[in-house]
Amino acid sequence: MKRKILITLLLSLILTVMSISVLAVEAVENDMYSTMLISEDLEMIPEYDVMPIVDDTIKVQLDGVYVDFTDEQGNVVNPEIINNRTMVPMRKIFEIFNAQVNWNNETRTVVATTEDKEITLTINNDKAKVKNLVSEEEKEITLDSVPVILNNRTMVPVRFIAESLEKEVGWDSDVRTVVIIDFEKLLKELEEKAPMLKEIFEIEIDPVDSFKTESEIQGKIIYKDVEDKAKNETVEIDGSLEMNMNKEKAIEMSLELDFKGDGAIYDSLKENGYKEVKYGMVMVDDEAYMMMMQDDEEVWTKLESQVDMNSLSTMQMTNMPKSYEEYIESLKTTFGEIDSTTYFEIKQMIVIISSIYSEDNVIITGNDDKKTIKIELDIVEFLGTLSPTVFEEVEDLKLKLYMTEKIKNKKVDTAEIVLEMVMEEPTTKEKMEIDFEIDMEYKSINKDFEIKKPVVVAE
Repeated sequence: MKRKILITLLLSLILTVMSISVLAVEAVENDMYSTMLISEDLEMIPEYDVMPIVDDTIKVQLDGVYVDFTDEQGNVVNPEIINNRTMVPMRKIFEIFNAQVNWNNETRTVVATTEDKEITLTINNDKAKVKNLVSEEEKEITLDSVPVILNNRTMVPVRFIAESLEKEVGWDSDVRTVVIIDFEKLLKELEEKAPMLKEIFEIEIDPVDSFKTESEIQGKIIYKDVEDKAKNETVEIDGSLEMNMNKEKAIEMSLELDFKGDGAIYDSLKENGYKEVKYGMVMVDDEAYMMMMQDDEEVWTKLESQVDMNSLSTMQMTNMPKSYEEYIESLKTTFGEIDSTTYFEIKQMIVIISSIYSEDNVIITGNDDKKTIKIELDIVEFLGTLSPTVFEEVEDLKLKLYMTEKIKNKKVDTAEIVLEMVMEEPTTKEKMEIDFEIDMEYKSINKDFEIKKPVVVAE
C-alpha cells in the first residue's frame, strides 16, 4: 500500500467526520436503526436464517426461528386464519413456550401451565382465563376467535397465547408471518452483556433542557517511510467544534479545522479543499440547513427533506431516558411495528451496546459530587464484531476511540474524545499515525437562547 492509498484513507476519515450531522438528519428521515446500526447481511447472528420464508402458508416466528408445525407422526399442520385471526395447533404452540398441557375431553377444556401462568381455554367458548400463579390474580378475557377443532386438531389463537405469556406479537403481511418476541429474555441478555450501561444510568444527573458546547480540536498526522526517511512528514491539526441545543429543540453546529504542514499529505489536503475546513449545520422548525465554504465565503443551503425535530431530539442528551428502566421500556418501541426482521435488529443492537458498555471498556470513578466515565473502544474490533468481513482485507490497522465525560454537581461538565489510528503497509512498512483530540466544555445548561434560521443564498 503506497502513500497515495494512505492519503485516500485519510481523506475518507475526514469526510466521515464532516458527514456526522448529515447522517443524523438522514437517520431521522429513515428508520434510525436501519440507517445507522443494522447491517444488511446481519453477519453477526449466523445461527439464524434471517431470510424470511415467502410462500402462501401462514407461519409463526419465535425469537427469529420459524416454528415447525410437524407433529410426531410426521404430519404438517399449518396455521390457519379463522375470523381474521391466526390459529395454531394447541400442543405445538404450548410446547414451544415450555408449558404443561392438560386436556379434559369431557368438558373439551385445555389448561396450559408455565412457571408463573395458567391459561384455560374451552372449545367454541369465547371466554378464556389467565391466572398469575405468583400473585394469584385471575382474569377472564373475551376472545375474538374461539378455540376450534379442525381436522381432529385443536386450534387456538396464537396472539392471545403469546400475549398472555407476556410476549410481544406482530404480523408481517409481506411474508404472512406471526412474529413473537420474548423481550424479557433479550433484555436479560443485554443486562448480562452490558452491565456498565445500567451503572451509567444510575449516576444522578439533573434534567437538561438546553445546552451549549465549546470544543478545542488538536491533532497530528504523522507519515513514516522506512525506505526513504526524507519522505517523512507531520501535519498539525487545529480547530474548534460548537454544538448547541435550545429549549425549542433547535440545533446548531459548527466545525472548523486548520491543517498546517509541508509535504505530500498536506498538498493532497490542500488540493482537495481541506487546508482549512469550515462546516455548519442548523436544524430549526423542522427544517435543516447546511453550510460549506465556497470561494472563501459561507454558503448556506436548505436541505430538501424535512426533519422531524421531536424524533431528532431523542438522539440528544435533552431527551434521553431518565432511568435504566425508562431506557429499557423505550427499546420496546424503538423499532416500530414488529415484523420478521425485528428480532435480528434487536440482537444486533444488543451486540452494539454490549461491545461499548462491557466491563472491559467502561471505567466509572469518583464520588456523588464528581463522577468520571471513561469508555475505551477498539473500533476495528467493534466493527469486526458487527460484520466480520468489514476489515477482512485491511492489514495492520489500529483504530481506537477514548471518551471521557466528567459530571460535577449532577451536571455534565466536560467531555474529551480521543481518536488514535495507525495504518501500516505490511510489505514496505509505510506507516501513518493520526492522533485527534476534542476537548469539550458544556455551558449555558438549561439557559434560554435563540437559534436562528440562516440566510440561504443557494438552493
